[in-house]
Amino acid sequence: MQSQTEVGAMNEFVNQELPQYDPHDVNPPVRPRFRSQFGGLWTDLSNADAILAGKVATGAISPSEGRLVGEFIQKGFVLLPRAVDLNLVDRVLEDIESIAEGKIQRKASYWDSTGHHIETATRENTVQLEAKILDMHEASDSAQQIIFAPAISRFLNIVFERPALAFQSLGFIRGSQQGVHRDTAFVRVSSSQEFVASWIALEDVVPGSGELEYYVGSHALPDYLFSGADRWVKPGNPELEGFSGALHEMAKAANLEFTQFRPKKGDALIWAAELMHGGSQIEDESRTRKSLVTHYCPVDQHPMYFYKGNQVKRPSVGGNFICAERWS
Repeated sequence: MQSQTEVGAMNEFVNQELPQYDPHDVNPPVRPRFRSQFGGLWTDLSNADAILAGKVATGAISPSEGRLVGEFIQKGFVLLPRAVDLNLVDRVLEDIESIAEGKIQRKASYWDSTGHHIETATRENTVQLEAKILDMHEASDSAQQIIFAPAISRFLNIVFERPALAFQSLGFIRGSQQGVHRDTAFVRVSSSQEFVASWIALEDVVPGSGELEYYVGSHALPDYLFSGADRWVKPGNPELEGFSGALHEMAKAANLEFTQFRPKKGDALIWAAELMHGGSQIEDESRTRKSLVTHYCPVDQHPMYFYKGNQVKRPSVGGNFICAERWS
């Protein structure tokens, strides 16, 4: 039997007062629409709250799950405390050490005084500026276990309404110090708004370590279009230089809260594709900020690198799937 709260939530949408309208008009008075002209997930629809209330009312999701999804709809992110077993986190840290020692072969992306590089990951280059271990999830069973931990997998399946595909992961030892951005500018998926990211803390994050920072609710702000039309940005586009500043201006004009994320080991943050986020400056060079970021889309969608050919989606944990770029 439904609780009074569940019934009340559904009644709010069932019995809403309607405006006066010509019933013979060929166009309906209310049309659900996405925030973005590029579409999105059901959580991005203008009637997402009604859909959510219906899922809770029919028992498709629990009231506690409904509260989490409601937070995601409103804020653009949700925190899942201790979503990941700490023993599994330790195993991932061991795999990162194996990558640094060359026992597990992975590529690292980083910057130095000579520019941007993608090379075999080493102990030295994984602590360079904006250093990321690329697609660790492809080579590490432990990484797959944590990116599809039960709490994360369940949330992904709710917002995607089908199994998830993890198509990119980024392993960090130090804070990225990356300027505020939206993933939609750089992360290319066949349905460009149908993806989310997770950020899993591999250690307790402390002040001064280059914490993740974000604007609360910024996923709901208008699209940022490169050259006035483009969803994705091409490398070398001169507009990139002003991208972060433009996003700051948009968020400040909307009076959005800018906050830093200091999770505990095993906590997971899941954010929407359009959330404005970045890495704060490292104030204490002795501090690490070990974390694993993963991008996911519904399994029927394709990361754009698939269109180069010879890519495979393979089954992973909890009925979900993985794939990875060929970093040559």
